[in-house]
Amino acid sequence: YVQDYLEKYGARKCEANALVVIPEQARELVREAIEHYLGQDAEQRFIDRWQVVSDEMEKLRDDTGVRESVEEAILIIEEQEP
Repeated sequence: YVQDYLEKYGARKCEANALVVIPEQARELVREAIEHYLGQDAEQRFIDRWQVVSDEMEKLRDDTGVRESVEEAILIIEEQEP
């Protein structure tokens, strides 16, 4: 399996600890990789889709009348957290 991986992707390795100490460079590295595979508009597409889902969830809460129950449940959970 290792040889197949190396043949397909090459010898790539990234230690997480190396990224943690340089967060700005890590963000840039990840952003470049995402944009390489998903396009430079990937972040905006994600935001747009997230907003559509968020709006639909808000409408569902209002239409079904569960908004108050959900908010009460969240408050109960938050009160129980240490």
